[in-house]
Amino acid sequence: MMAWLTGHAQPIAISTLRLQLARATADSSRSNLCYRLGEQYEQVNFDSCLYYLNKSIQISQRIHDPVATARAMYRLGQTYIYTLKDEAKAVDWFNKAILLAKASNNNACLADCYRLLAVCADHQRIGNMEELIGKAVSYAKKSNDWRILTNTYQVYCDMYVAHKNYPLAEKYSRLAMASCKPYNLDNWFTSGLDLHDLLVVQGKQAQALVLASQLASLKDKLPKTDGEFVYVNDAAKLERILKHYTNAEAILLNGIIAENQRTHPDSLHLRYFYQNLLHTYVDQGKWQKAYTYSEKLADIRLWLQQKRQTQDARLQMTQLKAALDIEKKDSQIVVLDAQRQQQRIFLIAALLVAGLLVGFIVVQRRNQKRIERQKAALTQLNATQNKLFAMLSHDLRSPVANLQSNVMLTNWGALSQQEFAESTQSLSLDIGNVTTMLDNVLSWSISQMNGIKPRVEIIKIALLIEEQMAFLTSLANAKQIQLVNNTPVDACLLADKNHLSAILRNLLQNAIKFTHAGGAVWVDFLEREGFSRLTVRDTGIGMEPQLVANLFALDKQTSRLGTNHEQGTGLGLLLVKELVEANQGHITVNSAVDEGTMFTLTFANQFGMRTGSPVL
Repeated sequence: MMAWLTGHAQPIAISTLRLQLARATADSSRSNLCYRLGEQYEQVNFDSCLYYLNKSIQISQRIHDPVATARAMYRLGQTYIYTLKDEAKAVDWFNKAILLAKASNNNACLADCYRLLAVCADHQRIGNMEELIGKAVSYAKKSNDWRILTNTYQVYCDMYVAHKNYPLAEKYSRLAMASCKPYNLDNWFTSGLDLHDLLVVQGKQAQALVLASQLASLKDKLPKTDGEFVYVNDAAKLERILKHYTNAEAILLNGIIAENQRTHPDSLHLRYFYQNLLHTYVDQGKWQKAYTYSEKLADIRLWLQQKRQTQDARLQMTQLKAALDIEKKDSQIVVLDAQRQQQRIFLIAALLVAGLLVGFIVVQRRNQKRIERQKAALTQLNATQNKLFAMLSHDLRSPVANLQSNVMLTNWGALSQQEFAESTQSLSLDIGNVTTMLDNVLSWSISQMNGIKPRVEIIKIALLIEEQMAFLTSLANAKQIQLVNNTPVDACLLADKNHLSAILRNLLQNAIKFTHAGGAVWVDFLEREGFSRLTVRDTGIGMEPQLVANLFALDKQTSRLGTNHEQGTGLGLLLVKELVEANQGHITVNSAVDEGTMFTLTFANQFGMRTGSPVL
């Protein structure tokens, strides 16, 4: 069944959408562009997909647009079902979208949500699947959108085929054909081929033959609105059903040639071409050709399976590897300590043998130095790892504290109904941001288990700053602090993207912490020959010269309360300095009491240049 592969207009490139987002000023446009970016990123980068869909929800809620909010929530649920394989989270997003869709009489969104809730109920063996199907069909009819109604019937047809309940599958297949025929002949043709297969599997050969003849009479009249790929597969399948194998083979081979001539051939398209061609050769008993294309089909299936490895699986692998590395290092330290103790015993024994005394001392000292070097190296590795996990704890402290505060207020009943609703929305956003941050930092930290080693690349600095400001929007809004990004859209910087994200996040969070309500935080960028300068400045309380002098010293106490009595450990700025220097950069601080603070980061434009303290 190929209804879900229906072709449409070529999607706009991600780079184009991101450029449009950077230039958009209206919140409605920004919400829509974030939604479209989430769609485009779904098969490319899971983190970016979730980030942009959550941002679309955030903007839509701010401008009180329930239709756009429900649409983005539904899309998140669909992503969790089919891409991330997390049906529990998918159901949660569908239920949130349903609440908004009912309030705004959004029948199309309600039909979509109930349709996929029925799919989840089927997978989880929950007994309300039929009830959910009934609701999905009812709302699809009320939407007056034939596409939604046809898609609903087709999905339920596929569900019953999977359960081998062919009579019910046939019922929904016929309904799908009837609902789309007045509007889209291509979709009707595809559904007709599916119905033919259902009739054959039930032994209704005569009905299947009549249907095939009816489809053949309309094949040359198809407008191909669903794209060349769908038309080629459908036409070839019909020719195979009619036993016109030469025609079917020619259609598919031409389709494969055309696909391979594209700049970026679609492997999913080739998979269906090969699969259809394989069936054509098997039906004719051409086993040599069938074997050739079965090997090609196996290669593509293996590649697609590897490509679709879920984010949760990768995260689990990362966590297991981290645990294994820690266990290995701890075991090595224990073994080294045991070796050292054993050698001490040997030394005592050697003292009793005067003739071998000198030899034993020389051997013992040599081995002891080797063990100390190995132990120091392993200890240094563990210390680096502890710093990385300390960074994780530091970065998550503020959002987690915000979540805890909201939950406490809710438990105490200190919130009105409206405040509770707003708090719930805020909690949902914070949880999404925390999850994204956790995934990013965990993936980065495990790649750095052998020390902080930058992976240098060219970074679009303006977009990265926007992403970090988005993480801290709720924190800034709570203090009515304005976050301003003065960086040119096309500005680039040569550094490790994950390191730079952590640097910006810490500096922005620090600026918000020590800025009074109603203040502002600016990020500026200036490029000179050989060097780039990035500054983060604020209108905060500033620092005394002594505090500035000790700011990056681990053995000095520099932590103090923020303007709203926010607590800190002082670790953030120390890590910022380490990451900047690891990327061949230089950091300076200028501050005066009650006049604000400015952090200046200087990076070489050419990789490998040694950075001192250039005057820009």
